[in-house]
Amino acid sequence: MVVVLILTTMLTLAVPSITSVYREQALQSKLDDFHRLVQRSRWQAIEQQAPTRLLWEKEAIRLAAPLNSEEKSRAKSLDMGPPSLPVAKGEIYRLGKPYAEIQEEEPGWTFWPTGNCEAVVVSYEGPEGSWSLAYDPLNAEYRLESFNLP
Repeated sequence: MVVVLILTTMLTLAVPSITSVYREQALQSKLDDFHRLVQRSRWQAIEQQAPTRLLWEKEAIRLAAPLNSEEKSRAKSLDMGPPSLPVAKGEIYRLGKPYAEIQEEEPGWTFWPTGNCEAVVVSYEGPEGSWSLAYDPLNAEYRLESFNLP
């Protein structure tokens, strides 16, 4: 009887811990998916020697396709289609530009052929929790500002 009581107590303590681990992995996965899209945008700008742009849309964050026909053919040869990151119901991705003089009507983040980008702060809020990343304009690497589970 005592053994059952001890096992029940241990299980009661372990379940919240296991749930927390799964939530943390899901939130980290959202961060990793976003950062992969950022790196893809940066490398596409370098490879194509043309600016690329991540566009914040209602249902997705999308890598804008090259504009002229030469860039389109070059993108096909590199096998780089316009990827996107879907935004599910209940999720919010915010783009902040702390050094921008004028806020754009259509939020977007530009990457230049040199590999540089605009300095931005990107935040996520969703059922998994929230995070905030500050991106370095020289190498598009992030500094984790916050990572919070619900």
